[in-house]
Amino acid sequence: MSLLSPLEGQDATETIQAMVVAHGETATRLTPPVPSGAFGDQDGPFTSAGQFPVQRVLTPQIVLDRNNADAAFSIAPDVVLQEGDRLEVAGEQYIVLSTSPINLFGATTHQMVMTARVHGVGP
Repeated sequence: MSLLSPLEGQDATETIQAMVVAHGETATRLTPPVPSGAFGDQDGPFTSAGQFPVQRVLTPQIVLDRNNADAAFSIAPDVVLQEGDRLEVAGEQYIVLSTSPINLFGATTHQMVMTARVHGVGP
């Protein structure tokens, strides 16, 4: 049950999304290759699957460590990401570890994406 009316929930989502867009960073979603063996193939070329605004979240190191993550990003609630996808942000690549919807009094306003930096790719 939401404590917000549908209009208030929509307003909250639009406000959070405007904050993410105002941050000015964009991510490119890179999807992994189709598995070719029993355990898959993460070395093949990743395919670009679109761009969307992101906001890097200044997350305390203890929270990142607890999630085995290097960075956290906020994204729109309608962006579809899967574990194992990669995000390219400012020339660096990150592998998606998890996505979690963030709710404000029952309205999903955005998603939190925990990622690990892919070393040896980018600057």
